Amino acid sequence: MKMRHFQHLRAGAAPIPGFGIFQLVRIPTASMKKQLTLLLQGLLLMALMLYLAGCAAVKQPQPISPPSATAYVSPPAVEEESGGLSRGLKYAPPAVPESPATFNSDKVSSPESRKKSRSGLATQKGNEQLDQLNVTYFYRKRTGSPDAVDSFHYNDGAGAKAMADALGGGRKKSGDFEMAGGRLKVALRRGDWSSSTLDHYDAGDRRIVIGDSGGSYRISMKNRTNRTLEIVASVDGLDVMSGQPASTENHGYVLPPKSEMDIKGFRSGDDHDRVRQFVFGSVDSSAAAASGAGMARNVGVIGFAVYEEDEVRAKLARLVESQKRAAAIAFPVRGG
Repeated sequence: MKMRHFQHLRAGAAPIPGFGIFQLVRIPTASMKKQLTLLLQGLLLMALMLYLAGCAAVKQPQPISPPSATAYVSPPAVEEESGGLSRGLKYAPPAVPESPATFNSDKVSSPESRKKSRSGLATQKGNEQLDQLNVTYFYRKRTGSPDAVDSFHYNDGAGAKAMADALGGGRKKSGDFEMAGGRLKVALRRGDWSSSTLDHYDAGDRRIVIGDSGGSYRISMKNRTNRTLEIVASVDGLDVMSGQPASTENHGYVLPPKSEMDIKGFRSGDDHDRVRQFVFGSVDSSAAAASGAGMARNVGVIGFAVYEEDEVRAKLARLVESQKRAAAIAFPVRGG
């Protein structure tokens, strides 16, 4: 047994003390040490490469960016004065959402379109038509301020009902209605051949007429008093005589006692015998929006400033005129 064991040992190599016949490991030489060193270096290099490859295989976290189809729309602010629409209107805007709402990207409008667009009806300038105007003198009883100022509103069916509900609800009616302390009876009539009256909501002390998009209309007024009245009228904050921003101090239409008339459109500043029809349309394409200076905020309201005539001054003026006419000479140049 010992002889077979020692045959595995190199010649001249002595067994390691203490191991005896169980000696199985050869004593390394210099060349073997070099080979072991190279082997260990190779193993370490392989392990390092495997480690680096594992790190590269890990997916790195990407920075989180907000989705492009996210939109945040804030509720519109309620104005205290908007040419009549929100004056005294107890309507709370919708609550602001706690976080932005996510929409489908093909249905999200651009910031520009959200800024410009506004629902409901306004008045556009329609076709031009002949409407001759006769000029006369009118003596206002009160030169500083009108005897009455009143207005009513209009919108499409949904908008008119929403406003009536916000004012506490109202009944839908047909026909004309009183304005300016009972001095006038007013209605909006369709501009076509039918001349039918547009329905309206009677909500408290407000009147909201229901208009039809694309349809023309005219303002029908009747003087219910025994006095001559001057009516300064405005549509969407624009004076109907000029199409410019309205003022109660402007000139208006003279309406004799118990008479009635229709205002068919905006008169031109160059030719007062022609008008541009009133036509229901969008806010963006309205006459008020085209006039600039933020006038589109006043769409949906029609107003009247009513002046009663100073009868004493009017009679005196007529007397002076009659005396002048009585003194007129048929042949001022006498023959020689």
